Amino acid sequence: MASPLSKLRASEKDMTQGTPWKLILGFFFPLFLGNCFQQVYNLVDTIIVGKGIGDRALAAVGSTGSLHFFIFGFVIGLTNGASIPIAQAYGAKDPARLKKVVGQSALTCISIGLLFSVLSILLTVPLLKLLKTPEDIFPEARLYMQIFCAGLFVTTMYNYASCVLRAIGDSRTPLWSIVISSLTNVVLDILFVVVWHWGVAGAAIATVLAQILSVVFYMLRLRKATAVIPGRGDLKPDFKAMFGLIRLGLPVGFMNSITACGGMLLQYFVNGMGSVYTAAYAVCQRFFAFFEQPGVAIGLSISTYVGQNYGAKNLKRIRIGVVSACIMTLIIGLSLGLLEFFFPDTLTGLMLSDRATIRLCRQLLPYGGMLLWLLNFLFVYRYACLAMSYTTMPMLSGILELVCRVSFCLLLAGRMGFPGITIAEMSAWVGASLFLCVYYHIVMRRLSKAQKQGV
Repeated sequence: MASPLSKLRASEKDMTQGTPWKLILGFFFPLFLGNCFQQVYNLVDTIIVGKGIGDRALAAVGSTGSLHFFIFGFVIGLTNGASIPIAQAYGAKDPARLKKVVGQSALTCISIGLLFSVLSILLTVPLLKLLKTPEDIFPEARLYMQIFCAGLFVTTMYNYASCVLRAIGDSRTPLWSIVISSLTNVVLDILFVVVWHWGVAGAAIATVLAQILSVVFYMLRLRKATAVIPGRGDLKPDFKAMFGLIRLGLPVGFMNSITACGGMLLQYFVNGMGSVYTAAYAVCQRFFAFFEQPGVAIGLSISTYVGQNYGAKNLKRIRIGVVSACIMTLIIGLSLGLLEFFFPDTLTGLMLSDRATIRLCRQLLPYGGMLLWLLNFLFVYRYACLAMSYTTMPMLSGILELVCRVSFCLLLAGRMGFPGITIAEMSAWVGASLFLCVYYHIVMRRLSKAQKQGV
């Protein structure tokens, strides 16, 4: 009798069969387009806030960026960690295990989302004060963050549903979800911010409402993925299984939050320089986030590819896939990096009006362009290790990023000002990329040896 996993929907992909680079590239494009839609929305949101409300409002929203990632990154890390066994069970063609993991990870993520929604609201003000947020933008920054935190449960479920579908090789549904979310966001942004003049609160509310719509869309699509729909017994709380998923996800959550701590440190130094520097840093971070999306998409593609092939115990395919992904990210990273390097004024002029702020961006953006290809390697190796359940070392890579940022900030920020912040940011990319590259090859060598010995 055929396995329930042998009959795939058109949107699903079994990555244990077929040419690796073609599978990765085919999976990559919907993810990349989806991420582009998301980042285009982020840019449009920034333009609406910056042009529609003013540079001070833009600085207020930008000043929450690292704090946003600190909270959201931890929750998303836990969610992503809980979904790692889903890809492995799918690749192993084990339907009973797959349904069990989906059911227990759903319960785990619901609990995580509710808990952190409450905690993050309570901690918003102390954390903003800790970051030395400028007084002239503090009220707007606080309002923006508290609305975001109130919608954290929705964001958690949105990410979890996306993780489940990606794990079974479906990158098309996340694309359509992001398209719906982004277009809804833009429309609501214009309505709330430009027409109704709700300020930064309007931008935050628009984001939460758009994500609610996306969660509904995901639920409707997941109902058709019968291979992963858990039975009633699979949804009965199994606290041992749930804690096991949390243990797997905790290092991923800590990795994201530790990385965010480094970003918060840089934000602390930038905020101390004044709101003009805060606005410039916020815009540069927006562009970094936009241009790194191909690397993120390839990393997510590798996560599904490696996870499924790890479940199928096919190390050779994992190696071939990772090499293919590195070649892709190198080509894309070098191409996009040239835009950041040669056209920083043109890019930042899309969002900023003040020439002094634009000149500050010139001190940061070109250096990001020079090292974008190396940052992309970081995504490939990090996601490959995570997909094989090796979550501790990626967490340590986050610690290394923090150490690099702290060291160079303390050494250079006081002497060099904004250029010192630039060097601190770039040093984190270099250190973590090299660390994970070496660790990935050590892991593959150990796995190969164990496989030959029949362990």
